[in-house]
Amino acid sequence: MKSVALSLLAYLLTLATTPLAAKVEQHGEGPLSTLIYRDLVLDHLKIEGGVRLEGTKVFGKVEGKGRLTLYNATVGQVDLKGPLVVTGSEVKGDLHLEGLLLGSNSLFNGEILAYSSDLLLSTCVTGGITIPRVLPIESSQILTLCDFTVVRGNIIFESGRGEIVLDKTSRILGQVRGATVKGSRRD
Repeated sequence: MKSVALSLLAYLLTLATTPLAAKVEQHGEGPLSTLIYRDLVLDHLKIEGGVRLEGTKVFGKVEGKGRLTLYNATVGQVDLKGPLVVTGSEVKGDLHLEGLLLGSNSLFNGEILAYSSDLLLSTCVTGGITIPRVLPIESSQILTLCDFTVVRGNIIFESGRGEIVLDKTSRILGQVRGATVKGSRRD
């Protein structure tokens, strides 16, 4: 027990003496620049502009406006106005998004609420998905599920103009409302 405590203390001292600036980098300039957070553990994070979390864990909420990329990251919740790319990551709580969602090899434990016209999930597992009406609605809102993606809950398109593109390897375990399913496999 004593050696575990000493190991933990040594680890915490290493973290405390590692400058935060060494783990946060800026790439590019101006509105297309991106802040990259690598291998950090944070309570929460508020973003503005482009942010990429690599190997970072955020226990609470990531919120703000801008482009967010999660790469091998774990976050509690996400509340974002802007596009979100999630690769090899886990969102433990709910995801509230106003923008494009691209997910790959990721786990979404909570519910997804996405004000979006396009969402793509590839090799993902998620709870329910609700897609509210996006104004002005002139065309279909499209959700693409592919490469063994599983939706454990319901999928609801509040506009009634939803379209789900479902490949043969993916499954929807709940009900679908407000959308047509193309290429279908439902359990």
